[in-house]
Amino acid sequence: SIDVGEAMLFIFEKSARNYFWMKDMLFSIDIVWLDTDKKVIHIEKNVSPGSFPKSFGPNEDSKYVLEFKEGVTESIGLEVGDRVEF
Repeated sequence: SIDVGEAMLFIFEKSARNYFWMKDMLFSIDIVWLDTDKKVIHIEKNVSPGSFPKSFGPNEDSKYVLEFKEGVTESIGLEVGDRVEF
């Protein structure tokens, strides 16, 4: 599980088209894609395990991906164009 104050961060060696799916997931999440400057380029909200085998991702390259508990991006007001610090 992921708690409200937590996130899972994926760091890729280089920017690329990084798509995610919900294989073997047991709960819904919000997924956020960031470019090399850590700017939000795409958000998928409330992605459920039942969406498998559908893949999610932007039509542009990303360097980082964050996964949050379902509903967190909405509750903190995260939007495309925002910058994330970590």
